[in-house]
Amino acid sequence: MTQAAGDGVSWHAEGEPADAARRLAAAPATNVGFSEARRYFFSKPDRKCQFRIDDEPLADAASGAAWTWRPGFYAGEVTGELLKDGVIVDRFVLDVSPDARKLGGEAFRQMVQELWAEDPSLVVGEEPATHMAGHLGRFQDPLVAFARLRRHLPEFIKALVAIRANPRRSLRSVRESVSLNTARRVDRYTALSASRSSALGLFSTELLEPTAFNPTTRLDVPVVVETLDSAANRTLKALVLAVSQRVKFVAEQLEQRAAQESASETRTSFSSRWPVRREVLSDAADRLQWVLRQTPFPEVIRAEVSAAGLNVVSADPLYARAWGRGWRGLREGIESDVADERLWISPSWEIYERWCFMRLGRLLEAELPSWRWRRRNGSRRWVGGFAGRKAELWLQPKFRARGASVPGPWSVSRLRIPDITVQVDSGDGTRRFVVLDAKYRTHREAVLDAMASAHIYQDSLRIGAVRPNASLLLVPAGKGAPWLEEPAFQSEHRVGVHVLAPGQTASLPSAVLELFHQ
Repeated sequence: MTQAAGDGVSWHAEGEPADAARRLAAAPATNVGFSEARRYFFSKPDRKCQFRIDDEPLADAASGAAWTWRPGFYAGEVTGELLKDGVIVDRFVLDVSPDARKLGGEAFRQMVQELWAEDPSLVVGEEPATHMAGHLGRFQDPLVAFARLRRHLPEFIKALVAIRANPRRSLRSVRESVSLNTARRVDRYTALSASRSSALGLFSTELLEPTAFNPTTRLDVPVVVETLDSAANRTLKALVLAVSQRVKFVAEQLEQRAAQESASETRTSFSSRWPVRREVLSDAADRLQWVLRQTPFPEVIRAEVSAAGLNVVSADPLYARAWGRGWRGLREGIESDVADERLWISPSWEIYERWCFMRLGRLLEAELPSWRWRRRNGSRRWVGGFAGRKAELWLQPKFRARGASVPGPWSVSRLRIPDITVQVDSGDGTRRFVVLDAKYRTHREAVLDAMASAHIYQDSLRIGAVRPNASLLLVPAGKGAPWLEEPAFQSEHRVGVHVLAPGQTASLPSAVLELFHQ
């Protein structure tokens, strides 16, 4: 990587004097001091340069001498790239902290770690921030696949090019028709073949005169030849074809995602980053097709993964390196056996929402163990049962608009998707429920503003003919609006706030416990 022209890239936050700018340190160093939802300015070392963060080109500031960037609702490490004439000349790692008005960085990292340990599929998203992966898993997502392909394909192709100079060969016995004077070895099949032709006399013990041999006589003899159609090359070609197919599939899936994306104030745009990623996948597809036209693959009759091929691959350093890189790029699952692999995560507010769902599930297990809780439908539903009654904890259930009462969940107005609901079969054929809306906010104004969703859910949601017993906000810290946290207030008005934060002792909301004792 070449060094960019000028004095490098410096940055400062909005509201800070320009002379307080700090120099960005190139990767692998991590640059700290960034926070979500705040604006930053990066100086231009050269007018011909471009700066990208997570594949999205930054816009020019009003002065034209800097780029401007405002992280969305996410926290974690993001990658910045400085380009000159379309070529990357430097990379930077920027560490984005959660908004100080929400929750500290350590608490946020704890939420991510707890969610990752519980279910990685609840963490992975498409925000620029990344999280380190750990162990093997089964979940698959196009963005996860893209992250792996982008990381491992360059080394995979480099390893394949190295094999081209020294491919594995194998010996194979074939049969050829050769003239008598070039035959070096015959076998039983040669004799049987000759017995059906005029060359029978060659194998007669009575024929002793040399003049009786006809030099033009041809024999079918065994010949050992060296070939590139070996088990190792067949195995490796199968991997190249599989990776090529994965590249095509991921490109189609992400193209569809970009086309279907709708504008959002709380999620970072994917379509603005898609052009760079589409170019990455297109280039990878072209390079893989070029590899398939190089030695040894054109001479490989068929692609197949075999035990013999894997044995040879594991014993040859060049082949083992290519296989390892290709497998890592192709492997499904979220978590990884590679210590430094990073995957995109969900926005910070969604991390908190899903952490609350996971935490409530664990609290139900701890406080109501007789209900024998278990997961259903993947990771978005917990079900418990006791004495013929049934209870459910849902993540983002859908309440569709209806004009009249229906047996299941419905809304008197538009489609509503609350974050979490706890539903309990009351025993008389009806279901009572509590709505919980996770809000990653702590200060007074934000909490009071967010209470609008609690009032909407309390007024509009139904299960059958039943309204919610209560609609509460879940927040990561209390004292923003303390009267809303009082159980007596919640019992009287059926709305309020419940504090749920990592690293703190927590309990189920009293409104939830009431469902199980009615």
